[in-house]
Amino acid sequence: MGILALCWEQVPDPVPGGPFDAVIASYSLTVTDIEGALLKMQACCRGTVHLFWFLTAPSWARVSRDLWPALYGAEYPGEPLADCLWQVLYEMEIFASIAIEKKPRSCYRTIGEAVEQAFQKLNCSTPHQREILQAYFSAHLCPGDEGFFLPEPAFSAHIWWSTAGDR
Repeated sequence: MGILALCWEQVPDPVPGGPFDAVIASYSLTVTDIEGALLKMQACCRGTVHLFWFLTAPSWARVSRDLWPALYGAEYPGEPLADCLWQVLYEMEIFASIAIEKKPRSCYRTIGEAVEQAFQKLNCSTPHQREILQAYFSAHLCPGDEGFFLPEPAFSAHIWWSTAGDR
């Protein structure tokens, strides 16, 4: 069994060792040319392609969306969700199956832990940015049995299709 673990931008054409029985892209589709990546997946697979991606914004993306204007003075650019991926597949005449899964919430032992993680993840560097994060998490985190969490759940999508009929 051949395994190729690369970013889609790095996968050469033709793909060495292919075609493969399965192609899996798990939370890794932050490519600028999504159609090109999907065509490459389709071309190097003789079985089933499986994509795992966010159906709704995960908690860290919602935090980024909420805080970006205060931290950086601009709107958060965001990223496409599974509905955009689905639309690209549809336009390519790939009619995939989909399953939805509720994602576990991010949990923090303390509000300070949430602040520190966000400070690093959002590339913050000033005491003023730390104060913004502290105020945000103090207002938005909910206490639970195991710590603090953001209240809104997130959902992910498993999208898959067979390429067997394409050969």
